[in-house]
Formats: sequence, C-alpha cells, structure tokens
Amino acid sequence: MSKINWIQVTKSGKLPLFLMCTIPYAYKEGYLGKVLKADFKIHYYRRILGASYFAKKEWDDYLKLIKIKENNNPGYLLKIGTEFEKRIKEIILFCKKYNNRDFSKVKLQELKKIYDQFIDLKKQWLTPDYTYYVIDRYLPEILTIEISKKLKNKERFNEIIEVLTSLDRSTLIREEKVRLLKLADLIKKKKFSFKSKKIQKLIKNHIEKFGFLNYYFYYYKPYTAIQLEKRIKEILGKNIKAEIKKVAAQEKNKELTQKIIQELNLSKKTRLIIKTLKQWGYCLNYLDEAGCLINHYFKNFLLELAKRMKISYAMLVEMNFEEIDDFFKKGEISPQLKIKLKERIKSWGLIWSGGKLNIYSGKELAKLEKSEVKQKKTQTKQVKLIKGVNASSGVVKGKIRLLESHCDIFKMKKGEILVTSKTNPKFVPAMEKALAIITDEGGLLSHAAVVSRELKIPCITGTKIATKMLKNGDQVEVDADKGIVKKIK
Repeated sequence: MSKINWIQVTKSGKLPLFLMCTIPYAYKEGYLGKVLKADFKIHYYRRILGASYFAKKEWDDYLKLIKIKENNNPGYLLKIGTEFEKRIKEIILFCKKYNNRDFSKVKLQELKKIYDQFIDLKKQWLTPDYTYYVIDRYLPEILTIEISKKLKNKERFNEIIEVLTSLDRSTLIREEKVRLLKLADLIKKKKFSFKSKKIQKLIKNHIEKFGFLNYYFYYYKPYTAIQLEKRIKEILGKNIKAEIKKVAAQEKNKELTQKIIQELNLSKKTRLIIKTLKQWGYCLNYLDEAGCLINHYFKNFLLELAKRMKISYAMLVEMNFEEIDDFFKKGEISPQLKIKLKERIKSWGLIWSGGKLNIYSGKELAKLEKSEVKQKKTQTKQVKLIKGVNASSGVVKGKIRLLESHCDIFKMKKGEILVTSKTNPKFVPAMEKALAIITDEGGLLSHAAVVSRELKIPCITGTKIATKMLKNGDQVEVDADKGIVKKIK
C-alpha cells in the first residue's frame, strides 16, 4: 500500500458506507468501462477522513483517455453526460414506485429482488460521478483561454465566464429557493404571523414538496416547520425583491449564453465545450439532489430491511453490499458485525486495492487516520495568499466560518465568510447567510459555484488549502474577481 501514490480527488465529510462502497463494487464489475465505452479499469480507491483518493497514475490515465476520446470524437463527453442524466432519472423513478409502500407483509425473497434492482441502478447512477472531476481538469481551461483571445474588453472576462459556465436549466434547489422567497414576500406584504393558519398551511405544503432537500444520502430527516421558519426569518431581513431578481436572472442564462456566443463569434468546438460543461454541471448538482430524493422515496424499504435484520436504520446504512447479501442468505446478522456497525456510525475508512475491499473502524481506523493526519501536517506550510478559481465575482471583507462538513452548518452566522472543502444541498441554509464562499475543491461547475451565482455573492473554488490555512474568526479579504483570498489584520 505504501508504494501507491494516492491523490485526493474530493472531500465531502462523513457519508454512509452503504453509499460509498458502491464505487469499488461498480469498478470491480466493469461499470466504468461501460460508461466510458472503453477498456478502462480503476484498481485502487480509498476513502478516509471524509475524502476520496485514487492512485495518481490511474487518475492521470483516466484524463488521457478522456482527452483522446473527445479529440477523436467531438461530443463524446456530452453524450456520456446525457446518458449520466438518464441514469439519475432512472434510479429516482425506480425509488418513487416504492414511496409510502407498506413492506411489512412482503416476503424476504421479494425484498431481495427489489434490493438487487436498486443496487444495480445505484452502481449505474454513481459510476460516472468522478468523470466530472477529470473533465474539470482540462475543459474549463480550454474555454477560458479561448474567451481571453476573443474578448477585447478584458474587464468583462469574469462576467462572461460566469454566464457560459452557469446552468441554463433550473435545479430543484433553485425552484425551492424561489418558492421560499415568494412565501417570505407574502408574509412581509400581508404582515402575516407565522402562527396563522394560512402560513402554517403554506409551510406544510412547502415541506411536502421540498422537505427532502434536507436529506443527504441516507442521513438526516426532511425540513421541519421550525427549520423552515428560521430560513424565512433570515430572508425577511434581506431585500426580498432584490433576492427574487437574483434568481430570476439565472433563468435567462440560456438567452445570455447565446448572445455571448454570437457576439464573440465562438467556434463550433468552443460552443460544444460550453454545452458539455453545462451538461456535466447540471448532472453534478442533479446527482446530489437525487441522493436526497432516493432517501425520501426509498426509506420505507430500508427501514423494513433494518427491522428484518433487527438493527437500527443508522446501522443498516453503514453496511456494505456483501454484508447485506450475507443477511439475505442466512436471515440474520452476527453479533460481531453489529459491534462493527456501531463503530462505523462514528467513523469508517475504506481501502480497495487490486480487487480486495478492506473496511476500517474503531482502533484500526484510529491508527490509519493518525498516520494520515501526520502526513498531511508535514505537507502543509503557512501562506499569506490563497488562490483559487473565480466562480462568482465580487470583493468583500469579513470573518471566516470554517465548516468541516454538512454536520456543522448550524454554526454559520449571517454575514460570515463560509469556508469548507465542498458544498452540497445540505449546505444551502448556511450559504444563504454567507457574505462569500471559499472551497478547497471544485471549479466553475461545482455546487458552490452554481449556488453562489444564484445568490449573487463572491465565490472562490479550488483553493486546495483554504480549510487548512484559515480558521474561525480570521479576518480576510475575498477578491473573487482575481480568485484571491488575503488575510488582513
């Protein structure tokens, strides 16, 4: 293992093992080759301290393959991005079929059939995910170079790049935001009390339609009325009409993109890159939203499965596929595994190497994590200037709020600068309070980039070191026009 040169690709905090073990199983069974339509395999993958790692050589080979395929067959990446979207829809529709179904009288053999179908769709759904991170290593750079050549007025560069890489389709998060703004506007105009029957009914309807966005891949529960009221009160402190205009501006992205393409007389190749980036940016956000929906629709099934196993739901979502298959064969869970599952609820690590999957928890994991932390400390040096990708323009000064993961969003205060590895739908309430957003990961297509543009707040992504160099209370200047974060006294 020490001979493998690991490269960190993404960090998202603690996620369920039931979700993340999908990646090595899918790679082992050749799903990646099917997606890429090539004889290509990944043999090494690990997940530790909430981060995903690949072997550097295989990761570089992945990039080479993608470049060759796209150069030889322009539109290749757009095509697999379109297929990616179809796979996301397929698993959502499958899970929706079982929403609110009573599984208590369904025989174990029938549950096994449903489970097998779900796992197969899950492998197809998640397999293309990391392709986005490969695409992000080279396509945005080609686009920015081309725009820089074509553009005479360089002051418009950031504005144009933002338009060309923003989504031209509405996301579920955007739809939820619009509904919430309109609800806040109604309360303000009519001076309604939160306790009024009309508002309580509208809040209930909002939760029924969008409450699932508070899920995050088998964790958490739908938004509660109290959580929603808190978000509305935050909005009431803002200029609501201006907030509505911000979101409305995003709805015109398709039209604005076409105007820029015509104005700069962009080539067919550049237009294809723009279309490809928008497709993969949409899929990346749709994947996260699907994670919320799947939990919402399929939770009854998983709750029943946990009941048959005589374990808690929290323990079930920390099982891997082999362990669940073993239950279907034997009809029970061993006491030893139950102990392991309780350990995994706190934390777990995963290393997949040459077809063998090892899962760590408890003392074994502590030893592995200690070694990892020690290594990272030796690689970190103090810097005064942090650089990244300009994802949403603007210049602000303020205090840092470092969020290690989605578990910390309650710590965010209005007017602070949010710093984290990457964002996802669970971060939205914190993002709505932020003066600016800084992330270690991502580029022009990331969730942080997309949402910050809709909120019209500065955002710098892909800094790599922001969470290591900044701490709570630090005063900084965020110059997103230049992609620079500077500590100030």
